[in-house]
Amino acid sequence: MLWTRRLPAPLWKIALGGVPAVGLLSWGVQVYMHTRIPDSAQIQQFMDIPDSFRKSPTIDKIVNARRHQAPGDSLCVTIELPPQHKDVSDEQLLAKFVQGYFGGSVISLERSVLRILGRNLTLPPLHSVLYGVFQVLDVQLESSQSSLSSGTPTESFIDFGFGSNQFIFAGAHRFSVVRSAEKSANGRELVQIHCYSTSCNPTEDKPLGPGFMYTFHAIYNSFLFREGVAMVLSFTHES
Repeated sequence: MLWTRRLPAPLWKIALGGVPAVGLLSWGVQVYMHTRIPDSAQIQQFMDIPDSFRKSPTIDKIVNARRHQAPGDSLCVTIELPPQHKDVSDEQLLAKFVQGYFGGSVISLERSVLRILGRNLTLPPLHSVLYGVFQVLDVQLESSQSSLSSGTPTESFIDFGFGSNQFIFAGAHRFSVVRSAEKSANGRELVQIHCYSTSCNPTEDKPLGPGFMYTFHAIYNSFLFREGVAMVLSFTHES
């Protein structure tokens, strides 16, 4: 399937255009309340993405087939699974993360002009499109028991592409859940949640824009990541 989806006008400009100052203040309070968990000290950030993502079909065959310069960044956090959720599937964890990342308070201004994400425990199907912008380019799901039985880490993921590989801007996010046989000090299963992001100019091998754009992306993406993780923690700590 040739991926040629065109990114519409900047969504934050559309949303902010009709939002009064009071609405912005209310939004800011919601963002603060919903991103206090987890503590930022628990989150690791790296200014690169792993080869497993950079050389994946999503990037190497679709988003950046010409292998132009494409800066990337990664976020990671390790969480404990309570006993009542020790059998939760990778798909359920990813689904809750996706709901928090795309459907939380941080992106609510953009969501005012977009379609609301469904609230369930399954991932959107391959090639489906969220908000008319983010297309599912790849999905891989592992059994939650695979790492325990094999003794080696397993990774489940979902890839979202945005922009267009025939335009001046394209990129992708990979959200993944990594499990291993490692346990916490109190004997609980440990799960890592990762967010990898990269973008490029598919038509010319040059930077997308000034450096401050990457700084803005890093800050904005960290808030989206925190809200995604907060959604997972809220789900896993339900009785």
